[in-house]
Amino acid sequence: MSNEVVKTNVLDEISNKLEKYIEVKDILLENEYSEALQDSFSILKLLRNANTLIAKKRFESFLNGFNSKELIPEAKLQKLRDYIDNTKKAEYIADLFSKVFLSNSKIACTIMGVIAHNLIDNKQEISHKDLICAEAITKFFDDDIKNYEFIFSYIEVYMNKHKGVKRRGFEMDRHFTAFCKEKNVDKDSIILTLEKAVSNQLLIRENDVDLNIDENSVDTSSVDYYEFYLPTAPGEQLYKYIQKLNSFF
Repeated sequence: MSNEVVKTNVLDEISNKLEKYIEVKDILLENEYSEALQDSFSILKLLRNANTLIAKKRFESFLNGFNSKELIPEAKLQKLRDYIDNTKKAEYIADLFSKVFLSNSKIACTIMGVIAHNLIDNKQEISHKDLICAEAITKFFDDDIKNYEFIFSYIEVYMNKHKGVKRRGFEMDRHFTAFCKEKNVDKDSIILTLEKAVSNQLLIRENDVDLNIDENSVDTSSVDYYEFYLPTAPGEQLYKYIQKLNSFF
């Protein structure tokens, strides 16, 4: 039996298993909440027949992160099949597949493969952090992921220069602008990614105003405005997944 045939059979088994667990819960709840997830099953079956090139490319990117350097990808798919043993896991894996096919980035698809790889190899339950990571990167383009890695490289630089700072984050100031120039990075692009990261719970933005009021002279009074960015736990987790990509390939 060829590798492609084995892969086809395992994909069918995974699809059938997802349908089984989610259909059971759907019947119990007597609603149609799982309608969106049904796309995952259909797409897996389309992949079997190679009817959609874009979906196939995205799934291949997912498998790149999922398989790491293993010589037999089919064995890894079989692990995924065996991992799906309850409704919660079935829902998450189906939702993850849906996110892969709706993603704006091939790198994001690979990261979702890394997330699945980590869950299955460590036999972990799905965490809130992973749910946020997977949801957030569906909104990311390849440039956003590169920018995100750049942001965390600056956090390392900032923390090294501010040894007394306990919170892991950075201030948006002239030093950040200088770092962007030094690395020949488009600051405007970084800011767009920062906004996206904040809106998707990966970073928290804090604003602080420092008033220095001279009661004797209004003209010498001053107001300083500070903007500070702090990674959340899911934000840190996503950065670790991005770092893993380099060790996988």
